[in-house]
Amino acid sequence: MANPVKADISVIIPVINEQAAVNQAVEQLQAQDFQGIVEIVVVDGGRDHATIRAIEDGTVVKKASLPGRGIQMNQGALVATGEILLFLHCDTVLPENGLKTVATVMADRSVKAGAFDLTIARKGVVWRLIEKTASLRSRITRIPYGDQAIFVRRSFFFETGLYRNIPIMEDVDLMLRMKKRRARVQFCRERVSTSARRWEKEGVVFCTLRNWLLVTLFFFGVDPARLERFYRKPHA
Repeated sequence: MANPVKADISVIIPVINEQAAVNQAVEQLQAQDFQGIVEIVVVDGGRDHATIRAIEDGTVVKKASLPGRGIQMNQGALVATGEILLFLHCDTVLPENGLKTVATVMADRSVKAGAFDLTIARKGVVWRLIEKTASLRSRITRIPYGDQAIFVRRSFFFETGLYRNIPIMEDVDLMLRMKKRRARVQFCRERVSTSARRWEKEGVVFCTLRNWLLVTLFFFGVDPARLERFYRKPHA
């Protein structure tokens, strides 16, 4: 029996209770200007796995998982077949040539990982300021966040040890470990668009300052479990 065709890029989307958004996210990926083979893997950490049951496209790889973004993304990576793994939040949209950009960047074998610049899907000066700050911060630190659509060469992802099973900062932790290995991380000037829903729910100033504080404390070794309690506090 012939071996199954392997994807060029596997897009791994961790979800919990995203029934209203998941099909649009899949459609946006299917509409990408990309001639290679793309595989979409949706990993559902919800209690009843309602999100993957809501998926209409039969080509999507569906995976039930325990909750936790790091756990879910690792589960997606384990079933993915692509040489390149692209970790995408359900409320983040790639630019129309996003997959082509990823393939072009990763054609340079010296590049181990990459990410996009960020656009927030709202009009207003404050959102543009947050975007510019995010781009500057990621380039100075060489550490992109998860909402910037991090992509990684599959072999290097597994060599680095996957995402750690921590409740928060799993993206920062992974990039720090890659940085210690002196991995070349490429930042793309093309921008992904992400939802402003958390900033709007919690308040722009509070959310921004809280995020900066959490990252700073994480750098100084504060237990992610303690940080997670502060992160979730507004939703208690």
